[in-house]
Amino acid sequence: MEPASNTAPPIHRAQAESSKFQTNRYVPVLPLTVLRSSDAAAIEVLNERPIIALDDEARNDFVAALDAPVELDPAVKARYARRPQWGR
Repeated sequence: MEPASNTAPPIHRAQAESSKFQTNRYVPVLPLTVLRSSDAAAIEVLNERPIIALDDEARNDFVAALDAPVELDPAVKARYARRPQWGR
């Protein structure tokens, strides 16, 4: 699929950039209220993509932190060990 230009309607840009849509089908003509709603949703999708700019060292530290095992707090372990009220 070709990348959408910045002048394309937001719904077409979101469709082109979203991994959920893998098609070149044309978006059918819809009532204006539906188009406005879909444009608002498309703009929201486009704005939800976070951009994290890191140099190589910071990226390696970030990935290492994500891959590190999590040590649970003893209080959290105790809560997980308790049986739920409906299971008593």
